[in-house]
Amino acid sequence: MEKVKVKEDFTIKLPEELKKSVSEGDEFMVMVIGDSIRLKRIKKPDILDLAASAEDKEALSLEEISRIVHKLRGVVENKGNN
Repeated sequence: MEKVKVKEDFTIKLPEELKKSVSEGDEFMVMVIGDSIRLKRIKKPDILDLAASAEDKEALSLEEISRIVHKLRGVVENKGNN
């Protein structure tokens, strides 16, 4: 466990050891539990898991696949602009 300090702009610098566990763009839920702050990584859904869990047994058309891909790309691009 390492000591960190909150800066004037309310940011903290992650200890070197913790940096190995995260990547730029990772998202976390932040929770206050008593006098502790907990970060919980938000797991991004895997497109193959989503496809496998689909209830629709009918194959998607190329237009539907294209629409879904464009929608997902828009979400990823918008997150990169924040």
